[in-house]
Amino acid sequence: MKLIILENYSQASEWAAKYIRNRIVHALLWVILFQLASVLCVLLPGLPRDHPESYHSFMWNNFFKHIDISPENVHILDGNAPDLQAECDAFEEKIKAAGGIELFVGGIGPDGHIAFNEPGSSLVSRTRVKTLAMDTILANARFFDGDLSKVPTMALTVGVGTVMDAREVMILITGAHKAFALYKAIEDGVNHMWTVSAFQQHPNTVFVCDEDATLELKVKTVKYFKGLMMVHNKLVEPLYSMKEMGAERSQSKKPYSD
Repeated sequence: MKLIILENYSQASEWAAKYIRNRIVHALLWVILFQLASVLCVLLPGLPRDHPESYHSFMWNNFFKHIDISPENVHILDGNAPDLQAECDAFEEKIKAAGGIELFVGGIGPDGHIAFNEPGSSLVSRTRVKTLAMDTILANARFFDGDLSKVPTMALTVGVGTVMDAREVMILITGAHKAFALYKAIEDGVNHMWTVSAFQQHPNTVFVCDEDATLELKVKTVKYFKGLMMVHNKLVEPLYSMKEMGAERSQSKKPYSD
C-alpha cells in the first residue's frame, strides 16, 4: 500500500493526474474505459442522460469530452434501463470481456464509502442496485437546489468485490472532513462499515491525500509515508508521452549487434 501525502487539494489532484497519465502511457491501456464510480438513478423513470446532474452528463462535461476517446469505448451504467439488475450483470460481463479493470480511480465519502457501497455493504459485492444512505442523499442535495425530494434514492454501483478485482486501485481522499475516513482506511482494521478499508487487502493500492486529510493519523504514520515521497515521486516524474514511450519501446526491440 502506498500513501501519497501532498500539501493541498491542487497538488494531490496534480500528482494523481500525472500518475494516471504515466500509467496509461506505460501500459497503453486507454482502449476501453469503464466509468466505475457509480451512476445516480431513481427507480423509475430515473434521471435522463442529458439531465445536468446525471452522472452521464457530469462525466462527459468534465472528463470525456476533453480527452481523445471514442464514445463506443466508454461504458456508463444506465440508470434508466428497463431491467436494472440485468444492466448490472451486463456491466460485469463487459469488464470480464475487456480483460478486467487495469486501474480503478475513485474517491470516498466522509463515512468511508467507495462508489455507492454504503456502510454495511458486503466486501465481496458485485455491480448492483443500491439504496442510498440518508447522509449520501443529504450530501447530494446541493446538486438539486437543496430539494431532497429531487435527489435520487437509489444507485447503480460497482461492488467492493468488483473493485478488488482491479489490478490496481487509486483512492483520492482530501479535506479535513474525510480525515477520520482516511484513518479507518489505513490505520484501523478491515471493516464492512468502512468499505474503503477493504483495500488494505488489495496487493496494489495507492491512496492520494492532502495534509488536511491526515489530521486523524498518527504522527509516525505521516512521517513514515512522507519519508517515502522521494521514491513515490519517481512514479510521476518524468511525465511521459505516447510518442516518447513508442520510441523507447522501438529502441528496446532493436536487435543487438556484435
